Amino acid sequence: MTAYLFREGDDLTITLQFWREPPERAAEIFVAEIPVAEFVETLEDLVRSTCKTLGLGRPGDGRSGHPGVAGRRAD
Repeated sequence: MTAYLFREGDDLTITLQFWREPPERAAEIFVAEIPVAEFVETLEDLVRSTCKTLGLGRPGDGRSGHPGVAGRRAD
């Protein structure tokens, strides 16, 4: 699989290409577009959920080993 992330202003474009059968479909590229803020929020939600599941505390609370995101308060 090959993936690239491009930023243009407040938007991100993520491209994905991976091996597919039949081989002639291997050149297909899948594209996802998402606002930067929504992407960052999704990643923060993932970190919070992972920390909670593993019993590591919340990001930014000093117990998880994760500093949180500068300028943003962890819920």
